[in-house]
Amino acid sequence: MEGSREQVSTNAFNDIISAQVVIYGTSLGPGAISRGTEKATTHVTLIYQLEWAKIANGPANLGAREWLHIAVPKSTGLSQTQTTSNHMTMAWNKQSGTIYKMTVLEHGQPPPGLPPPGDQDVTSPHLVNATSSGESFLPNSHYDVYLFALNGGNENDYVTIPYVDAKTAFSEPTNVTVVKTSSTTINLSWLPPTEDGRAASVDGYRVTWSPPSLDGRSSVDVLLDTAIEVTGLSPNTDYDVTVTTFSSAGEGKESGTITGTTTYSKPINVAVEDTTSSSIDITWAAPDDGGDATPIIGYIVSWLPADNTGLMAVDGADTLQATIPGLTSNTEYSVSVAARSSPGVGEDSDPESGTTTFSKPTGITISSSTFSSIALTWTAPEDGGGANEITGYKVSWSPAEDAGFDLTGKAETTTITGLHSNTEYSIQVAAQSSSGVDGEISDAEAGTTTFSKPTGITFAGSKSSSIDLAWTEPGAGGGAKPIDNYIVSWSTTDSSDSMLFPGNAPVASIPELTSNTNYELKVAAQSLFGDGEFSTAMDAATAPAPPTAVLVSYTLSTQFQVTWDHSTDDEVHATTKYRLLCTPTDGGLTVEKVTTNMDKFFTIDSLVSNTEYSVTVTALTDDVNIFSDASEEALHTTGAYIF
Repeated sequence: MEGSREQVSTNAFNDIISAQVVIYGTSLGPGAISRGTEKATTHVTLIYQLEWAKIANGPANLGAREWLHIAVPKSTGLSQTQTTSNHMTMAWNKQSGTIYKMTVLEHGQPPPGLPPPGDQDVTSPHLVNATSSGESFLPNSHYDVYLFALNGGNENDYVTIPYVDAKTAFSEPTNVTVVKTSSTTINLSWLPPTEDGRAASVDGYRVTWSPPSLDGRSSVDVLLDTAIEVTGLSPNTDYDVTVTTFSSAGEGKESGTITGTTTYSKPINVAVEDTTSSSIDITWAAPDDGGDATPIIGYIVSWLPADNTGLMAVDGADTLQATIPGLTSNTEYSVSVAARSSPGVGEDSDPESGTTTFSKPTGITISSSTFSSIALTWTAPEDGGGANEITGYKVSWSPAEDAGFDLTGKAETTTITGLHSNTEYSIQVAAQSSSGVDGEISDAEAGTTTFSKPTGITFAGSKSSSIDLAWTEPGAGGGAKPIDNYIVSWSTTDSSDSMLFPGNAPVASIPELTSNTNYELKVAAQSLFGDGEFSTAMDAATAPAPPTAVLVSYTLSTQFQVTWDHSTDDEVHATTKYRLLCTPTDGGLTVEKVTTNMDKFFTIDSLVSNTEYSVTVTALTDDVNIFSDASEEALHTTGAYIF
């Protein structure tokens, strides 16, 4: 070593295999550099700035603060191979015949001057968890490591190899939390580790889970965030999750394991089974899941649209149907179902559409009824959500033995025909929509048909001012009500009238008619619910007018003569004879005489002497049931009996 910088260059020491260098020391002792017999083929160059007061037996021309270039075999290189938050592993390539010692200091402390004393030999790899002064490593901290290579164990013949960038890793993240789960995802959050040291900044986090996801992944790196959504997972499966940091110091301490359980996948075969104006009935099948982490405890049924959104819980794994109440009429809803388990609510099913029907028509009113029909009106239901328009109405009626329905147009009135007489019906109305679904049925309204027509009307006779009738009462029909009255109507070409007769007997005598007149007669049964069907019309005529001007003369004790006037012009029923009635006013025996011709006088005998009689004359026809009213009476007294 002659005293120039070039003379101590790397090339000048090609065969150096060891050297003693005191970094920033005060001297180089005798024999600080010696030659060996084994020549190295690969070298690294250590460059130090040396300071000393004098060099004994050394190059005379080397002064203080000179640069010294020393070649050391490359295979001796020191490295940090593993690290955790509280220890690190150092490794190097051992050289034959070399003993190694190590000193570890907190970063920034003065370097050691000598190898550590005693028998503290180390071998590669070497795990370190404390400084040489006994202080345990802190997470995320920076330490200086010095490896001393002693040639043949000679403590005076060594080289110091420093590693001044040794770092411990971060400790574990804290508060690792499963924020939420779905059937294929788990959302996690955590807090960064709290560190005493500041050797490095967290570059990111490594989230690891087991079992692997469906695509085979089991970890993911997260940069610059403390939350992640792990995707591609299997439904209803437990996943064990840990989080660690990674930085320039390596991977940090693993967090404690937490378990996140994915929810169930979507239920299948969701179907709308029935609808009303305010509800939708749905059914579904349980989700088909491969996992068995947790059982289903129920379902959540949800529905749209936005102005009437809602959800309801259904308890029990075996409950696979629900009725959604409180909906708006005539509104289309989108309905979904999700399974519930202890981790939460699973994936929504594919939505199923269901439309509520129209609400019920109101104000059902029976406007009239006949023996075979009922007329009614109603008010249309409200439009609701406007999903469909009313295309018509379905009118239905009962009782069961005579039930039926009729489809009508948009008009809010109809007449039900073909019904049974005297039968009470329960009638309901429902709107029909353009979707073909019937709306809610209205409240029932009662309507009763009237009686059918009486039959067998018979002319029983007539007088000048009356006609007598008889008939067969109508059938009872449905038996809803009894006959209260009969309506008998009559008419001529100039007038008409009617009269009520008791319903307990099918007979009537129509009074106050005009004599010698043709009438058209009809009869109908009447009940609480109205007039029944009128019978077939029958023609009948009143009898001739009564005789007038009755006069009694030629009185004897047992007889007298009676005369009268009577017009027979334009008679419907021709007068053929007369009947005379002589009735004692004191209640004695009446004497009846009938003429044999059309003479208008007659002598009555067989009377009681000295007795007052009421005398009347009646016009008779060939029909014994057709005769005039009696004439006005004439009072007359027979003479006294003469012996």
